Amino acid sequence: MLFVQDHAHVFSARTVAWVERRVAATRVETGEELVVVTVPRFPGAQASGAVADEAARLFDQEGVAGTLLYVDRDDRRDAVIAQPAAWFDAQHVASIRQAMEARFRRGAYDAGLRAAADDVLAVYRARSATASASVTKAAPRLRLYAWIAAALLAYLVIRGALRRAGA
Repeated sequence: MLFVQDHAHVFSARTVAWVERRVAATRVETGEELVVVTVPRFPGAQASGAVADEAARLFDQEGVAGTLLYVDRDDRRDAVIAQPAAWFDAQHVASIRQAMEARFRRGAYDAGLRAAADDVLAVYRARSATASASVTKAAPRLRLYAWIAAALLAYLVIRGALRRAGA
């Protein structure tokens, strides 16, 4: 899967390659991904919610496992669908969009994409690190329980063998 589908040709090849590498590495680390789709102009984009609806349709159709950034270049509209929603509240999604759109308005499309990609991927890496830390903290307890269970099993086996030998 291409993580950057730049149908509007607004990003440099260097930025596309940079984002592709970063997303691929994050996907291996966390299982989450970022997909960026640009279109020159989405028919009907002037209708209220049309771009967001198209982004939602594309998100489902492509089976995006993470976040979709959808950009309509000519109509200057975009949509961000970030999953899991619990990790991205409305304020966070708004800040991603604002940072990206501010750069896009200045014509700095590469900088806008890099900023948005960094923000989204940082959330996935932070969540992955938090999950790894909680598993690491739980591991010593699990090892202790395993030793206790093994000792109890050994006691029962030995006790049963001694009872059979004495009977």
